[in-house]
Amino acid sequence: MLKNRLAYLAVVIILFQLVYIYEHEMTYVAFYAALILPVVSLVSTLVLRGKFLIAQELSASEVAKGEALRYVFTLRNNSFLLCTNVQVLFDADNTALDVDMNGKHFPILPYKSRSFSFDIGTRYRGVYNVGVNSITIYDFLGLFRFRQPHTQKLEFVVNPAVRPLPSLPISSAALDAAEVHNFLQDENYSVISDLRKYQPTDGYKKIHWKLSAKKGELISKNFQATRQTSIALIIENSYITGARDAALVLEDSMVEALVSVMAYVSGQGHPLELYYMGTETGDAESGSFDYLYKLAAELRFGEFGRFDDFFSNIVSKHADASSAVLFVQDITDGSAAAVKTMLMFGCNVIVLVFSDNEPSLRRGIAQLEELGAQCIFYGDLVG
Repeated sequence: MLKNRLAYLAVVIILFQLVYIYEHEMTYVAFYAALILPVVSLVSTLVLRGKFLIAQELSASEVAKGEALRYVFTLRNNSFLLCTNVQVLFDADNTALDVDMNGKHFPILPYKSRSFSFDIGTRYRGVYNVGVNSITIYDFLGLFRFRQPHTQKLEFVVNPAVRPLPSLPISSAALDAAEVHNFLQDENYSVISDLRKYQPTDGYKKIHWKLSAKKGELISKNFQATRQTSIALIIENSYITGARDAALVLEDSMVEALVSVMAYVSGQGHPLELYYMGTETGDAESGSFDYLYKLAAELRFGEFGRFDDFFSNIVSKHADASSAVLFVQDITDGSAAAVKTMLMFGCNVIVLVFSDNEPSLRRGIAQLEELGAQCIFYGDLVG
């Protein structure tokens, strides 16, 4: 634009000199035309500024991590004037997405449209926006420009990927915990295991009325118990320190591990309970994988204070859980104490660790393993 203005100024100076040297009517016409053209160009550009229609479209509103989607942008010149130069700048998260959405310069004829499409690759799970950042219109002389920012964006969700996991010691741990706790979820009233004398704590359903009438005393029925072990999944969705890129990688790995373990445990037939910062109770919904997967996909990090406080509170209410899988960024003294409490109550604990392999962390892992917890680096688990 600076070059255009300097060139225009040079033309005006030359024409002024020609008028001064050759006082001819054509030199005057050229000189006044040069003075009027910027006004005409400015007015036409002001008219064009409000005559553009924008359309944006995404091929999908929800994808799994690693899948691609397409963004389509259309700009229409809804006026009778020619737009010789318009610049469109696009906005997307280049850290979390694979995009190549550079600014576009192009002309648009009257009542015509121009469309552009871009492929968007997804690196991490989350909710992202993509769309037009601004539109800049230039007059046909290149002397003026009008920039119009645009805040309207298209939103799409990237769900975490479910990775196949090698054999985890979850099934055996759950069965061992069931033996320790004698965990009876409920009784099957269609199967009678044995008979005994009535106890004051027995309900009316347990009384065998016909046999009681024959014997002249109350006889109770023992029903076959249905054994069912639930597994608690507890994730540390606290604030992640460090650079944004590293935080995104760590957050994505933790959620990916969470949904992958969900799929693995659900496939083993165990009910699930999910505990995360931001909820007071575990979300179970009858252990539905689809329901819990949706919660995990929308999980937010860094908004709910310290994980140690949350974890201690969970353990104080559910210390006698049968089995638990813990997803932690690091092993602190507070989390180690809470794990120790769960182990004391006979709970089998598997700890998935996502922090760097530091000596202090190794000491914490060794301490937990001495107590009976099973500690696994997620990076070692998936390679």
